[in-house]
Amino acid sequence: MCTPDEVTFTVNNCKSVSGTIWDDVDGDAVQNNGEAGTNNGGTLWVNLVGPDNKVVQSVQVDNYGNYVLTSTAPVAGDYKIIVSNNQKNVGDNLTEGDTPTNDQKYSGTNIDGTANTGTADKKGVVTLTDFANSTTNTVNLGIRNKALSVSFGAITASIVNGNLVIDFSTLNETNNSRFEIEASTDGKNFTKIGEVISQSKEGNSTETIQYSFSKNAANATAVLGFGLLAIGGLGLGFKRNRKLIFGLLMLVGTATAYTGCTKNDAAASKDGSLFIRIVQVDKDGGKSYSKVVKVNQ
Repeated sequence: MCTPDEVTFTVNNCKSVSGTIWDDVDGDAVQNNGEAGTNNGGTLWVNLVGPDNKVVQSVQVDNYGNYVLTSTAPVAGDYKIIVSNNQKNVGDNLTEGDTPTNDQKYSGTNIDGTANTGTADKKGVVTLTDFANSTTNTVNLGIRNKALSVSFGAITASIVNGNLVIDFSTLNETNNSRFEIEASTDGKNFTKIGEVISQSKEGNSTETIQYSFSKNAANATAVLGFGLLAIGGLGLGFKRNRKLIFGLLMLVGTATAYTGCTKNDAAASKDGSLFIRIVQVDKDGGKSYSKVVKVNQ
């Protein structure tokens, strides 16, 4: 880190940048709850590289995925943060990041809160434009298991005009078959309520694809008795929990529209909260999971 003495007695201002490398399970370049920092088994070093492509500093990522890089007298020009699998010496020439070990890959970067998931953001290299005058403070990098077949984008779930509406996107898909929509009342134990078939050609895509899952509450009539039983089993009164019952019917109604979905889809929690996650299923039966989102009621 830059100290007051360094700032006072150097011709150029001391500059620091810090960040975290984390296990980006859903590949969205946002560190969500449950996605811990990682040093990938002690194999990650972060390097500050000057405009001449020479290493200025090389630091090992700590056990929590954190690092700090400092230049006491940065020169004019663009610097880079480059991740490697071993320590580099000051003065070494370095232009490319190493592919992470342990069957991992880069999922993107998050710079001062802005997620970036383009191809150039998945190489373990981040450019710090005009570093001596840069306002960039935090550079985080995500890594994830190579075996995951889908990178999820934004996911939202809400009740709109009597419909449970779940909108989500994928940033890329490999060998993908379908998505299973799951609901939960506690955010931990999930039950399938429907599915959406992949729109990618033969299960593969390198472009963003938008998906939507929705069902009108009118179709909940056929299973209304189940909804009341579920609520009664929790000791909740109908009049005191109209909003809660309505949310439950949205879920149950959605389930009836899909072949193979069970009617025992979701029960209302005591505070009315409902959670959604998306399960990606590839053609070989393998699965990966999105982050969990709370239904906006």
